[in-house]
Amino acid sequence: MDTAETSRTRAPDPALREPQPFVAVSQLEGPADGTLTQPRRRAQGERDQAAIPVSLLLEATRTAGMFQRSALGHLDHHAWLDRVQSDGQKLIDVLAQMGFHPRSERPAKR
Repeated sequence: MDTAETSRTRAPDPALREPQPFVAVSQLEGPADGTLTQPRRRAQGERDQAAIPVSLLLEATRTAGMFQRSALGHLDHHAWLDRVQSDGQKLIDVLAQMGFHPRSERPAKR
């Protein structure tokens, strides 16, 4: 193969240059035959009610990170058990604000 052939540049594929909008399959609607066509639009009120606020997601991420650091870093701290319990309780509180609630009953042992 000649070096002139390998150094030649190709025109980029237009489909690769322009980003395509992401559409989830659940947002598509179609006729009865099952073919998918245009994205369906939700009402703004429905979207707002179903969404978790960004500030709450950020708080949950920070709290989960604190819990992970205290659980994994227990060798570095003399009162690690209190720290892990405190950070775990904070994480449970944030998750409860998001709508997650732990089961009150434990599964039966087999």
